[in-house]
Amino acid sequence: FGEFGEQWASLRDAYVLPPCATCQHSAAAITIGLGGHRSGAPWHFHNAAFVEVFHGAKHFVFVPPEDPVIEDIDEVMQFNASLSQYHWHVEERPALEKAGRLQNLQECLVRPGELLYFPDNWHHGVVNFGAYTAFVSSFINREQA
Repeated sequence: FGEFGEQWASLRDAYVLPPCATCQHSAAAITIGLGGHRSGAPWHFHNAAFVEVFHGAKHFVFVPPEDPVIEDIDEVMQFNASLSQYHWHVEERPALEKAGRLQNLQECLVRPGELLYFPDNWHHGVVNFGAYTAFVSSFINREQA
């Protein structure tokens, strides 16, 4: 996922951030990412972010901050740290759905040319689809804006 190295600096600097009040290069950590089919990022959270897809697609699942299911998800992910997000969907999600624990889960598929925004501290996991997925993630730190 993403690259912070100086060899990518010119591409990061050329990237046009989405129009928003706090979207300034000084307040954004911009990462350029490539991911293979079914790769991605397991459940986590961070500052607000924008994700723009250029090739392939990214499937996001979200639960809001302080949702009770976060404890269940964290427990599973700590018990099996090598569980990919794709395999979480296949192996763990069905039981949580059956138990009614995913009532607040929201999901979407971001395709080329689409831009997704999500706010601070929303727990989420991501699976890439397609031979490869090319994307830019911009993590916004409003305190530095």
